[in-house]
Amino acid sequence: MKAKSSYVLIVLIWITSACTSTNGNRTASPPPVPVDTSTSLASTHTFSPAPALTVTAAPAWTLTSPPMPAQTMAATPLSVVESLNARVTADRLSCRYGPGPEYLYLFAFRQTAEIRLVGRVDADNWNWVWVENERRCWVNAKFLEVEGDIKRV
Repeated sequence: MKAKSSYVLIVLIWITSACTSTNGNRTASPPPVPVDTSTSLASTHTFSPAPALTVTAAPAWTLTSPPMPAQTMAATPLSVVESLNARVTADRLSCRYGPGPEYLYLFAFRQTAEIRLVGRVDADNWNWVWVENERRCWVNAKFLEVEGDIKRV
């Protein structure tokens, strides 16, 4: 534990020392230019330091939304979803939050419970039921006896 706090303290000191600047102005000074005095080039040419870099603020950008196309409201009839009555054939039938055994269990129906089907998945193995006009959940279709054509929901 003591070693861990020492590492944290060392990193904290390192970060704060890296963040502090000895130069009080806001311009960055250029790095020193190395001069090689072993060649004759250095004696004939003079080197001048690079110009100082200054920090300027980026231009402010204004976000505008693209023009939206004109939308027209057409009177299209909505399809009416028909519900069907069904009866539970298993001793206990799990009602779940989604169509599959991997979804969380909500509650269970007892055998011969009367329920209303309001939807199904395309594979015809899970049905969406409406319980007492307030709660919807998913049940396995193989444990139901449906009154009517299941393809209508």
